[in-house]
Amino acid sequence: MSDRLIIFDTTLRDGEQSPGASMTKEEKIRIALQLEKLGVDVIEAGFAAASPGDFQAVQAIAKTVKNSTICSLARANENDVRKAGEAIKPAARGRVHTFIATSPIHMKNKLRMSEDQVLEAAIKAVKMCLEYTDDVEFSAEDAVRSEMDFLVRIFDAVIQAGAKTINVPDTVGYSIPALWGERMRQLIERVPGSDKVVWSTHCHNDLGMAVANSLAAVMAGARQVECTINGLGERAGNASLEEIVMAVRTRKDVFKLETGIDTTQIMAASKLVSTITGYPVQPNKAIVGANAFAHESGIHQDGVLKHRETYEIMRAEDIGLSTNKIVLGKLSGRNAFRQRVQELGIPVDSEADLNAAFAHFKDLADRKSEIFDEDIQALFSDEAVMQENEFYKFVSLSQGSETGERPRAQIVFSRGGQEQSSEAQGNGPVDATVNAIETVVRSGSELLLFSVNAITTGTEAQGEVTMRLARAGRIVNGTGADPDIVVASAKAYLSALNKLHSGEQKLNPQAGTV
Repeated sequence: MSDRLIIFDTTLRDGEQSPGASMTKEEKIRIALQLEKLGVDVIEAGFAAASPGDFQAVQAIAKTVKNSTICSLARANENDVRKAGEAIKPAARGRVHTFIATSPIHMKNKLRMSEDQVLEAAIKAVKMCLEYTDDVEFSAEDAVRSEMDFLVRIFDAVIQAGAKTINVPDTVGYSIPALWGERMRQLIERVPGSDKVVWSTHCHNDLGMAVANSLAAVMAGARQVECTINGLGERAGNASLEEIVMAVRTRKDVFKLETGIDTTQIMAASKLVSTITGYPVQPNKAIVGANAFAHESGIHQDGVLKHRETYEIMRAEDIGLSTNKIVLGKLSGRNAFRQRVQELGIPVDSEADLNAAFAHFKDLADRKSEIFDEDIQALFSDEAVMQENEFYKFVSLSQGSETGERPRAQIVFSRGGQEQSSEAQGNGPVDATVNAIETVVRSGSELLLFSVNAITTGTEAQGEVTMRLARAGRIVNGTGADPDIVVASAKAYLSALNKLHSGEQKLNPQAGTV
């Protein structure tokens, strides 16, 4: 077995299946470029057959990314495989990942196919994939509930057909580490030609064991792990890339494996995915949570001050956290700002984008004495900077609240290039602001989530607000950042309305769950 662990990132495909996490093509490209900088071996860019938008996004990423293998998912049928194959054609290195369900419950109730029919479809799909690339991956959907003998049979057949990577997914997050490791070990032992392929694992987190199951599979011989940034994914999510990578790195004495990941890019990737998808990272999240390197206990603080390794098994710097957090202030110039943006690895498409962000920076510096790295990242994540052609744009807000009186808000925002002004009351200043927007917009949407997080410490910190809206079966997330939480809320609400207005119907490929 190789001493190299392949990191397969599916944030742009399986991660995007989280409710409201659908992304535009431009957002996907931005994340893909960060994944490339992170050193991800394989980027699953999407499900090309799901919609024209998905096809275009996979194709655009294939044209843009040079150092990572670009992969598209495809069900084991001709339409899916050909769409995936065409989408990855521009890639320097392309892969088609085809799959079919192999568990009795799926074959009987979903596919309505016999074992022989499933086997035939799998072989045919793999051979068709080879018309586009020699890098073909096959997955047995719901392998966790599949019969071992049938898994051995179908894996043997697809290896003979030409598959180079065999993925064993715990599609429903049902397994536990001891059983999952044993299943992987048995498959590697029993499948003829198992030494000719890379064995992969793809685990979901329904029982909170996706990372543990993935690492158990690695210990049993898997040499590819399929995972996502921040553990993003449908239902309870997928195995977390940052946890997998740092576990293998920190416990090299156990795993004795290397990855190609530049761990100093982990925090940048985490922040970017969190902001674009509108899924905040919980403070106590391993590796990338705000509290991951914080010590509250006096005993812990004393120990760390005397010798860091008494209570820290990793260094914050290893994942890209700066030890010198305060970087700029209101007297900082444009060149200093540009340099810090480059040091943070933030991609800037044009001088116009840099100028817009610098103008926001100067405005922020007038209101906030200390500017942190996280503040700068938020400037570029603020969709008011990133999107020039938004239908709704925040202009200004006036609001007030007084004990015993209903809060009121007056907002000015542009709608299709025309400024609109409206005023309303509410149960709180945020509710009043939303009501004021709705008196003009009348979106008919339902607010599913309202989340506020402080970007940095202190009362001067910017607030980052996420709002999730639903309308006619479509779910979208909007984010906004500002030292004034009510302003951040207004920006987030308008951001979500922009996504509803865009008309880019994202068809989440639920049938494409691996």
